[in-house]
Amino acid sequence: VDASAWFKRIPNRMRRFDKKQPRYVKMHAGFHKYLFRDTDITADEKERLLSVNPEALDLIEDEEISKFDEILQFHVLPKLREYPGYQLYVTGHSLGAALATLFAFRAASIENADIPKPVSCVSVASPYVGDKKYRKAFNLAEKMGLIRHLRLSNHKDAVTIVPFVSLRALFWKDSPSVGTLYKHVGVNLKLFKDPKKGYKISYPTGPATELVRAWSQSFLTNLAGIRTYLTNHGNLEYNDRLEQSKAELEQMTINGLYEKYLK
Repeated sequence: VDASAWFKRIPNRMRRFDKKQPRYVKMHAGFHKYLFRDTDITADEKERLLSVNPEALDLIEDEEISKFDEILQFHVLPKLREYPGYQLYVTGHSLGAALATLFAFRAASIENADIPKPVSCVSVASPYVGDKKYRKAFNLAEKMGLIRHLRLSNHKDAVTIVPFVSLRALFWKDSPSVGTLYKHVGVNLKLFKDPKKGYKISYPTGPATELVRAWSQSFLTNLAGIRTYLTNHGNLEYNDRLEQSKAELEQMTINGLYEKYLK
């Protein structure tokens, strides 16, 4: 997980759909910088990028063309146009899962007919990426059918419960982001090592579920040794736990889960 575990405040793109949405949301600064900083492509490539379909970039408030824009314009949109009728799925593990979440949400918020909705994200072992306002914006996108997110997390995988709170060095102690809590987004599929427990599915629907989720994601309920943490974070362990619940999980769909929780 990136050491830059403080928040970056950015404009809320979902506010265009609902003025009751917060004007700004906060994202993990390190993850945001990785995906949305100015890309290192050449000037000619940048010019070509702008000429392909500039409205799809959807840049706001003096944003630079970023790695996100490069990926979307040069790799994703050409394939979506080449294969009409296919949906956009974004996935990743660990840091890749965090970036997949940010990428999928940004793509889902762009009003472009070439990006079929909903955009679907399947993240594995993701750390937190945003605050409660980010989750509020994400929830609106879910309700509008713009995005679907299945977040897989192993019980006692420490990466999935950090960073719990925004941190900065002492000389930044007056920053309004310090002490702000992170919030997970999407439908959570928590996988247990014990076959009798198997898995648990949850979604933030109100204060009651919030307390249950907060407890399940606390360090007190995820205590383990370093070796256990490392094992539980690995792809092989995720695969093993999915396999032991495969028969039941194959009967479910992401859209079906959303129909259940958003009714």
